[in-house]
Amino acid sequence: MKTFATCTYDECLAHFETKTLRWCIDQFLVLDSNLRYGSVNKNFPIALREAVRQKKESGETYPSGKFCGPIVENEDTVRIEHVPFGGKGQTIRVAVPNNF
Repeated sequence: MKTFATCTYDECLAHFETKTLRWCIDQFLVLDSNLRYGSVNKNFPIALREAVRQKKESGETYPSGKFCGPIVENEDTVRIEHVPFGGKGQTIRVAVPNNF
């Protein structure tokens, strides 16, 4: 395959069919800079959107990140402490067993 700067719509679409849905969605994060620096051409984002649409219609899914949720299952045996984390007054919750 040629580089994405010179590939056609069909070549881009064929390449995206071999990749996972998560990979295709992650490409949107760097799409602006890739377009700005000329590492992809105008066919790339069109083919990328079509590939994501086709993968979602076919039922392909990807696990989403679990950024929040229950920190402990049994709150009787642990206590939650807020530990300083980061440089701007941020804290992180830590489950500490009661016997410590």
